[in-house]
Amino acid sequence: PKSRMLPFLLHLKEAEKLPAIVFHFERAGCEQFARSMSRSLADLERMTREDEGFYRSLASIVQQLKDLGPWVMKNRDRIEKTLKSQEAGGKRDISASEGERYNRYLDLVKQYRMRGSMDPRFMFVTMGNQVSVAELETYLREPAESIRRSSLYMALLRGIGVHHAGLPKRYRQTVERLFRLRRISVVFATGTLAVGINMPCRTVVLAGDSPFLNAITYRQMAGRAGRRGYDVVGDVVYFGLTKNKLRRLFTTPLPSLQGNMTLSPSYILRLLCKHSMPPPHIKPEIVERDRKMVEGAARRSILHPFWKYGGAFSATAANHDGGDDHDQDDDLASFLMPHYFRLGIEFLRREHYLSREGLAQSLCGLVNHLWFLEPSNFTFVSLLRDGMFDKLCAKRKKESDENIIREVLIVLCHLFRAVPHRSLKHAQVAKSMASSCIVILPDLPLHILESIKRHNNRARDTGANYVRAFTAVEHDRLGPDDTLPLSRLKFGPRDTFLSNNNADVDADSHRGAFYDTLRRHSLPFSARSSFVALSGHVDRFSVIDELADTLRSGAYIDRSMLPVMTLKATHDRPLNAYLYDFYNVKNAEVILRYNHIQKNELYDAIKDFNLILKTLSTALTKRVEQGLTSGMASAGRVASIFARLSDEYSQIFNDHAHAY
Repeated sequence: PKSRMLPFLLHLKEAEKLPAIVFHFERAGCEQFARSMSRSLADLERMTREDEGFYRSLASIVQQLKDLGPWVMKNRDRIEKTLKSQEAGGKRDISASEGERYNRYLDLVKQYRMRGSMDPRFMFVTMGNQVSVAELETYLREPAESIRRSSLYMALLRGIGVHHAGLPKRYRQTVERLFRLRRISVVFATGTLAVGINMPCRTVVLAGDSPFLNAITYRQMAGRAGRRGYDVVGDVVYFGLTKNKLRRLFTTPLPSLQGNMTLSPSYILRLLCKHSMPPPHIKPEIVERDRKMVEGAARRSILHPFWKYGGAFSATAANHDGGDDHDQDDDLASFLMPHYFRLGIEFLRREHYLSREGLAQSLCGLVNHLWFLEPSNFTFVSLLRDGMFDKLCAKRKKESDENIIREVLIVLCHLFRAVPHRSLKHAQVAKSMASSCIVILPDLPLHILESIKRHNNRARDTGANYVRAFTAVEHDRLGPDDTLPLSRLKFGPRDTFLSNNNADVDADSHRGAFYDTLRRHSLPFSARSSFVALSGHVDRFSVIDELADTLRSGAYIDRSMLPVMTLKATHDRPLNAYLYDFYNVKNAEVILRYNHIQKNELYDAIKDFNLILKTLSTALTKRVEQGLTSGMASAGRVASIFARLSDEYSQIFNDHAHAY
């Protein structure tokens, strides 16, 4: 509870256990903690000062300054000039009473300034280390008025910061810098601070339970406690956790490390571009060094894989050989990874991202810049090559460019950062209440959907053709297909028509004409699971999920290996139009109210979408400037529409960033 947090932190301060990081797994909760602590400290400071007669004393000082003010303003220049002359050995031209009166005024000004600042007893930072508004202006690049209006900014003055991924980058960097300089001593943070950021502390507080608080996360967080060179030991405090939860955190063994990257076409394309397209004006020896580095990275990716498919390799190796041996797992991975690499190259060649010689071709740079958005990056380029954006951006009679920009924006909202509503009913209720928001994202135009379908079918066919050839050629290496696809139970052939007495007789001689007839009319297959093939499903796959889920045992393919675009809109859960509504309404508060996007998520999503628009606009404009638009009749028109959309969206984002 927040009511218990302030006394606890004050106790840590008295016990000299600060600085401290308080981990809480909800972004909004971290901000509420910081605001509540800052507000409570301000209230406690005010009540204490009232009891101590602080404000009566301050009023007396102000009154004395008002009384002395006119005389000081009239005689300041003469007195200061005389004092400087006296320091240099000159004659004293002021009386003792005037000097005493002026010194009294300076003393009152000093007292007023000291009393006007925050009381160190109600700050989580030592006297002299507190940060000032002027310093925050420099760090945050915000005017003093904006800082004083923000409760999170003002909390920094009391030594309290917040850190999570939804906050503006400049604020997070300011918190990190001030914490390392010991200018703030308490930070409320989510689990993202536990890894990768240099912010050691003396005490770690785990405030509240969460499904994300597991053994490995706990050890990462607890490892922050204890600063090298400052503390002999670090303290970990459990705030609001049950004994059963603590017991599980202490006794649960750490999971084995597994890779989380995918051997995707984007990764392969980036490697090949790095190898074949060195930056201009680079020394030859540096180019050669970089090429060797890329070759080594590619070789390690194939020979020593550490990808997220490790679990699948283990399961496949165990089912194949009857055990869970790490050597078998490594052998199987090393056997399959070159084929996965070849599958990615096959897709890139068929889609004309690579030449027959393996050199990068048209629009590779755009795909590489948006590699983290796969499969949306490949889908966008496919739409661009199909001329879909030429059709959207073409000038039409009685239709303004504003409407064309909105149509393009709807397509981009489907491709990038799409978020479904919780339910159709919930979205319809919100739409009926909103007057300025459409809430539900309109469907894609039919010709766009058909183009995406053609792209998906090409990717599926590339994967299916490669897997069919691979399983046919490597049938002996893959071993018998004797594992059920769902339960992973093993099965084997049993000749039930043979008696026990004739078990050593050749089975083929007893199968007869019926068996021969079945054999002649059987459907050939190599990639499909034998169990699934019993239903007549051979090596024809309709969607990528079917290819991934029904492969024979010994083989494995991940959906991420082929950039198939799955549109997230369904009948029961339409897509949220929050990105589109933000462009139209230009008001974050309205989007939060009717589109039901969390505040921190809204900032993060709009910021990313804004950067995506800038990337697309820059890439298309450069292609037009460099004359690389063969086959694209309206390339200049498309680039201008994207540039205008990017500029307008960026302006709206910058104007309303303070609302987050």
